[in-house]
Amino acid sequence: MKWLFTGFKPFSHHTENPSWEYAQKLAQSDQITGDKKAFQLDVSFQKTFSEFQEITDQYQPDLIVQLGLSGRAEKLHFEKVAINWVETDRKDNDGEFPVPQKILANKEQDGLFTKWNVNNLLDLSQHQSIPAEISYHAGTYVCNSLYYQTMINYRQPTLFIHVPKTDSLEQDQELVIQKLAMILNQSLTAKSLQNG
Repeated sequence: MKWLFTGFKPFSHHTENPSWEYAQKLAQSDQITGDKKAFQLDVSFQKTFSEFQEITDQYQPDLIVQLGLSGRAEKLHFEKVAINWVETDRKDNDGEFPVPQKILANKEQDGLFTKWNVNNLLDLSQHQSIPAEISYHAGTYVCNSLYYQTMINYRQPTLFIHVPKTDSLEQDQELVIQKLAMILNQSLTAKSLQNG
């Protein structure tokens, strides 16, 4: 089993992006069985998905876990759906922001659901006292754009997790990452992956 974990570089007014720390430490965790790789992505509407494609096509993972920062979150957000829409007044790291539009104009699917059973994953989180909740809206920024394009182009089960700023998390971040590694591994045998 090969896992790919991705996090992002700092962006906007954020001087650090904890999603990259999550990705690195999950890839280093002994709690997760199999081969693991972490990769850091730029926050760019033009470059992020092509960077992701390059590493994914080289590595050929079986499972993909993407992580991004939500500045408003106080818990982990397991993102259930990605939408085919981009709209923001916040520039990316290239200093650009697109006009409101579909991410992929030729795709009819306006929403795509993850193959990960996030309800079951939330149950596992609660058993480990991980501060987490299900989110039904991954935003309309680069995170959602990456998530949507990944699920439309790749068959591997993909999960996007938004993480809070380090000082906004309800528990110690190191402990949360350790517990998250545990439940991600448990999810492989706890019917947290859906066929499709």
